[in-house]
Amino acid sequence: MRRGKVPSTGRSDAQRAMARGAEPVGSVSNLPEPEKRLLRCLRLWMAEHDYQEQIWTILTNALGPLQARSELRVFDAYMANVAGSIDRQIARHGVYCDCLGRDEATLLAIVRMAAAGDRSAAIDHATNLVREDRRDPVVDAAEWLGQTMDPADIRTTTMQ
Repeated sequence: MRRGKVPSTGRSDAQRAMARGAEPVGSVSNLPEPEKRLLRCLRLWMAEHDYQEQIWTILTNALGPLQARSELRVFDAYMANVAGSIDRQIARHGVYCDCLGRDEATLLAIVRMAAAGDRSAAIDHATNLVREDRRDPVVDAAEWLGQTMDPADIRTTTMQ
């Protein structure tokens, strides 16, 4: 898996949680399982260490090796698109924190809306993080990612 450029500030998780975009807007425990899994992978991907093996383990345990390989590939494409399309660091909470930050919720909503076929809502959410010229590629990658997740869960999940 190739990690994209996500600028590091050298700050701790507690300091990062106070950053713009980290404001808690929900609870991870209230998310459906596919979104919890996606959020955990997103947080690991953005961590300052190499967590490829942990992401692989999460996906393999949930999906089995064949589907995990597919989801890992499209997850990496989504995150690379996001990382190449923003002008600031994405705020995140610690890997196991139960808070759902604003930026994290936005990234999940883009995938949820794109997977549900609501492209205009996905683009509206992308507006909060992504440069205008990069919204379509990010939403395309989100749709692809959402299709590898559990489609029934994604389509029936309402906005937080």
